[in-house]
Amino acid sequence: MIIIFIMVPVEALCVVVLWRAWGNLEIAQMQLHHLSSALSEISCYAEARDKLRLRQQQIEQAVDTTTGSVETVHRALADLSFDLWGRGAHHSRARHDEYADQVYDTVRSANKLVGKWVSGWLGDRSYKDKDKNG
Repeated sequence: MIIIFIMVPVEALCVVVLWRAWGNLEIAQMQLHHLSSALSEISCYAEARDKLRLRQQQIEQAVDTTTGSVETVHRALADLSFDLWGRGAHHSRARHDEYADQVYDTVRSANKLVGKWVSGWLGDRSYKDKDKNG
C-alpha cells in the first residue's frame, strides 16, 4: 500500500510538470510568433529604407547632371553673347563668369548637403566614410 501512495503523488507531480511545461511551450510559441512578426516588420522597413536610399542617390545624381547641363548651355550662350559684344565686354564676362561659378558651386554644394542629410536620416554611413577618405 505504501507503494501505491508514493506512485500517485509521483504521477500527479509528473502531470503538473507536464502541464506547466505545456503552458510554457505555448507562451514560448506566442513569443516566437511575436518575434517573427517583428522581424518581418524590420525586414520591410529595411527594404523601404534601401529603396529610399536608391531614390535619394538617383535624385542627387539627376540634380548634379542637370546642373552640369544647364551650366554648359548657359556658358555657351553667354560666350556667344560676349563674343558678339567684342573686347569691350571683357570686364563683364569676367564678372559674369565669377557669379556663375558661385551660383553653380552653391547649387552643387546644396545638393550634396541635402544628400548627406537624407543619407544621415536613413542611417547611411557611406557619406561620412567618403568625407573621411576624400
